[in-house]
Amino acid sequence: MKGPSKPPSKPPDPSLEFDLAEANSEEDISITVDPDELAAFAKDVGLSTRIDDEIDSRAKRSILIPSERPPGSKSIPPDDARSGKNRPSRYAGRYELVGLLGVGGMGSVYRVRDQILEEEVALKILRKDLADNPSAVSRFRSEVRLTRRITHPNVVRIYDIGERRGEHYYTMECILGDPLSAAIVKDRAVDLDRAYSYSLQIAEGLAAAHKANVVHRDLKPDNLMVARDGRVVITDFGVAVVRDGPEVEVLPLRGAGTPRYMAPEQIEGRHLSEQTDLYALGLILFELLTGRNPWPNEDVSGPNVARLSVPAPSPRTVQPDVPEPLARVVLALLEREPSGRPESARKVVEMLRSARDGIRPAMRRASDAGVEEVRKDWPAIATTNTPHMRSVGVLAFRNLGDPQDNYIADALTVAIVEKLVICPSVRVAKRFALQGTESEDAQLIGRQAGVEVVVEGTLSKRASGMMAVTVRVVEVERGFVLWAQRFQRKASDLFDLQAEISASLAEVLALEYDDQRPGHGPADRENVDGFLRAQYALGEWTAEGCRTAVGLLESAREISPKDPLVLAWLAHAMLRTWYVVPRASAGLAAEGLLLARSALGLNANLGEAHLALAIHALYGANWMSAARRAEEAVRCNPALSDAHWALGFLHCAASRTEEGLGMLELALRVEPRNLMALWDAAYVVAFGRHAARAAEY
Repeated sequence: MKGPSKPPSKPPDPSLEFDLAEANSEEDISITVDPDELAAFAKDVGLSTRIDDEIDSRAKRSILIPSERPPGSKSIPPDDARSGKNRPSRYAGRYELVGLLGVGGMGSVYRVRDQILEEEVALKILRKDLADNPSAVSRFRSEVRLTRRITHPNVVRIYDIGERRGEHYYTMECILGDPLSAAIVKDRAVDLDRAYSYSLQIAEGLAAAHKANVVHRDLKPDNLMVARDGRVVITDFGVAVVRDGPEVEVLPLRGAGTPRYMAPEQIEGRHLSEQTDLYALGLILFELLTGRNPWPNEDVSGPNVARLSVPAPSPRTVQPDVPEPLARVVLALLEREPSGRPESARKVVEMLRSARDGIRPAMRRASDAGVEEVRKDWPAIATTNTPHMRSVGVLAFRNLGDPQDNYIADALTVAIVEKLVICPSVRVAKRFALQGTESEDAQLIGRQAGVEVVVEGTLSKRASGMMAVTVRVVEVERGFVLWAQRFQRKASDLFDLQAEISASLAEVLALEYDDQRPGHGPADRENVDGFLRAQYALGEWTAEGCRTAVGLLESAREISPKDPLVLAWLAHAMLRTWYVVPRASAGLAAEGLLLARSALGLNANLGEAHLALAIHALYGANWMSAARRAEEAVRCNPALSDAHWALGFLHCAASRTEEGLGMLELALRVEPRNLMALWDAAYVVAFGRHAARAAEY
C-alpha cells in the first residue's frame, strides 16, 4: 500500500520535530502502527509496475469526473416532468406524492396526501413484476382484508384498496416514528420502563388481532412501529391467516415468517395458532431486556436448531437486573410446546399487569441510576414494510452556464452527498456508478446503478451574480417525480441553499433532519466564492490546483483573519501542497500546523481543524496522533472524506483490512475525487489478489 510519508529528500523541519515529540507524549489510542511494520508491509507488496500503472491510470480516469452530464443530455424542466404522462405527481388521480418511505419485498411505500380525505397517508403499491402473479396479488389483497377486521390503536389502520392500470395498491395510516428494531442494540438492554410499555402494547394489539381470529405469523421488531408519542403499532399482515379459515400449508423454513422469530411449530411446519405469535412476542421481549437472542449462536436454517431442543434461558442469566416477575412472563412465552404457553394474548396482558408491582422498584432504581436511553437514528416516518435502508444516487449537478462555474455545481453535489452519506438509514451509490452513461434519463441511470431514488439538478449563474438552481428527486421504480423545485439565489448564499435543499430531501425521503443551522461556510459572505474555488482546486490533486487553493484561501484570510474554517482549510491546502508539489518548502507544513492549531483555538469542535492536525501527523509518520485526530474530526464532522481516508489507511496498515476498506469506501462515497482513498483502496484490494475489483477504483 502506498504510504503517505513524504519522500526523504526534504530536510526535516524543526516545527515538525517538535510536534512529533509533543504528539508522542499524548495518551495512547486503540490503533497503533509500527513504522517498521509498515515499511515491511510496503516492501512485501508483490505487484508488478505494469499492474500498478494500470490501477493508477484507471483510478485517475475515475476521479476526473466533469460536472457536466454526457454529451447530448437534455434537461427536463420539473414542471413539464410533473405534468408528463410517465411521471405523474398524483397517483390514481387522488394521491399527491410527498415522498418515498421505502421499497420492500412486496412493493414500494410512498408518503402521499389523500386529496379526498385531506390528510397524509401511506400508499403501498405492489411490485410491477408481481402484478400478474395470482399468488402475490391474493396475498396483497389478503393483507388488506385481514387488517381491516381489526380495530385497535396498536394495529395499523387500512383505509382503501384499488387498482390502477393493472397495478394494485392500498392506503394506510402514516405513522410518525421508528421501527422497534431501532431501539434494539446488540448487547444493550432497552430501559426497563420502555421495554415493559412496548411489550404490554404489543400484547394488547395481538389480543385485538386474535379476537378477530387473525394470526399474524410474522411478528418481529421490523413490523412493529413506535410512534413519537410512544404508541406501538403492529404492521404488515401480509402472511397473516384466519384462525378458523382454510388450512394453510406451511413448509418448514419456506413458509411464512422470519426464521429468527419463528416458533418451533413454524420451523417444523406444524399447525400454527395464536400461541405462535406469543412465542415471537417472547423473543422480542427477551431482546428488549437483554440486547440479544436467547440462543445467540443458533443457526435456524441448519439441521440442529437450538430452540427445538434447548429450553430458553431466563433473561436474568444475561441481565440480572431484570425483575423476576417479568422474567417469568418471558419464560412462559418461550415454552417449547404451544400448549405450555399462555392460552391467549389477553392472558399475557393480565400477566404483565400483575407483574407491574414487582417491576416498579427496578424501574425506580434504573431511573435513580440515570440509565441512558439507547436509540438509533432511523427514518422519521415509518409504516408497513418500511425498510431501514434507502438507496439513493446523486447525479453530478449540470452547469448550464459558463464552464468556469463548474466548481459551484460540484459544491452543490458534494453538499447533498455529505448530508445523505452520514445518515444511517441511507445508502448513497458511488458516483462512479452514476457516470459514464450515454443515457439522459435519470430513471434509467438509477436502474443501472441499482438505487431506489435519483437526485439530479442543474445550475446556471447569471451575469448579475444570481444563480438559477433546479433540483428533482426521481423515484426509479415508476419514474415518479417525488419533488422538484427551482431556486433563485445569490452566489454568496450558496451554503444556505445547500442546507435548504438538504432539508427538503430529508422530508422527501422521510429522514430525520434536526440541523436548523444555516449552511456551514465562511463567516464572511465575501469569502464564499473564493472558498468554493479553493475546495474545487484542491480536489484536482495537482500542483497548480494546490497553489491556486493556497492563494485563494490566503485572500480569504486577509478578509477574515479570525475565521476558524478559513484557517483550517488554508492549513489543509498548505499540507497538501507540501505533499503534492515536488521540492515544496518544508515551511508550508510548519505553517499549516500553526494555522490548524489557531483554528482549533477558535473552535475546539471544528472537524476541519482536527483533520488538518491528523494529516500533519500522518505525513510525519506519527500514527497514534493521526488516528486520534482523525477520529475527533469524524466526531465533529462525519462528512469529512479525508478523515475517513486517514482512518482507513491506518486500519489497513494495521492488517485490519475489512474495517479499513469500509472506511476508504465511505471516504469515496463522500468525495469520489479523493485520490489517496482511491489509490489505497485499489492497492489493498490488488494486494489481496483481487485485480478485477482493484481496477474498479
